[in-house]
Amino acid sequence: MLITNIKGLVGLHPKDKLVLRGSQMSNLPVLENAWLLIEGNLIKDFGKMSEMPSPVSQLSPQLSAKDKYVFPSWCDSHTHIVFAASREEEFALKIQGKSYEEIAAAGGATRLLDGRVSKLTSKLIAYLISDFVKAQA
Repeated sequence: MLITNIKGLVGLHPKDKLVLRGSQMSNLPVLENAWLLIEGNLIKDFGKMSEMPSPVSQLSPQLSAKDKYVFPSWCDSHTHIVFAASREEEFALKIQGKSYEEIAAAGGATRLLDGRVSKLTSKLIAYLISDFVKAQA
């Protein structure tokens, strides 16, 4: 799969930087007007549209991401499938370099969610699940 015309390819770091922790997560470099080549489940190559090698430009299938941002390297390893409440407060603390223990002691982590999640209606939970299933199709 070749994704072209990407407005911003976000989160590109040197190949030797496989894991970001703490304040490192606040640095999200962006390559503007880019392309991304995926083979199987792996990123094979990427670059600026103006520098795309001719053989790559002939590949198919292709998908235009015109005016869209793509986050190929983004992975929050602690994400739940049915996302019922926001955890932006926790993420902000993580990129400030706070440890999980410090976040929990400040009332963070799942404690932040306890009150919000318990107020969810069964109708909203069903919607979140169906929305997730549709996105997987």
